[in-house]
Amino acid sequence: MRKLLLAVSYDGTDFHGWQRQVDNRTVQQELEEQLSALNGKPTTVVGASRTDAGVHAFDQQAVFKTAINIPAERVPLALNSKLPSDIIIKSCREVDLDFHPRYHATGKLYSYTINNTLVNDFRRSRFSWYLPRNLDLEAMRQAANYFVGQHDFAAFCAAGSQVNSTIREIYSLTLKQDHDGYLVINYHGNGFLYKMVRIITGTLVDIGRGKFASSHAAAALASLDRRLAMHTAPPMGLCLEKVYFDTKR
Repeated sequence: MRKLLLAVSYDGTDFHGWQRQVDNRTVQQELEEQLSALNGKPTTVVGASRTDAGVHAFDQQAVFKTAINIPAERVPLALNSKLPSDIIIKSCREVDLDFHPRYHATGKLYSYTINNTLVNDFRRSRFSWYLPRNLDLEAMRQAANYFVGQHDFAAFCAAGSQVNSTIREIYSLTLKQDHDGYLVINYHGNGFLYKMVRIITGTLVDIGRGKFASSHAAAALASLDRRLAMHTAPPMGLCLEKVYFDTKR
């Protein structure tokens, strides 16, 4: 028996998230159907992140077990010929049998993209939040600094989470506007709670609109009260960019 690790990209627009559901189309379901055909028996795939409905991934990591002898480097070719066009297997490699993409991840990088121009662009509209309003980027950057470090992010966790602890560490949180007027917010941390990135993004946007002062981010964080971080950004701007592992694995 072998365990193979896939690097998976997907456009999450038409999926109800990563995790398999009874009556909805998900990324896990599509992958498991093709992996089961490849293996000749029911096959389960385990992902590093359970992305929500409408959320994208450039470098999701997922493992499955197999007894077939197909070389790892040929697995993407075999799967991509069968998978729908909104899922692409970028690479595949063999890992230890005890490897787990969630528990062995040392960090994750998410990006959130906002189209902050007057005109929407259909070429990027599936992957950005169209927000044609002036934003105070300096105020947003000041607010972003409050989130860096280890904190209890209970105020930035949506209802329905089943985690034992809401303490997480954000290593860096940066905002950069490109020459086309798109604002990209990058979140690098050791892990993220349910809708945490989208709630922080919504809070930063409210501050950028002038609804709150930058210090509101610190007050909401310290309160542990979800009601103080009310706004959740829509899913289409969010993308799982990279999952980091210990280099020994």
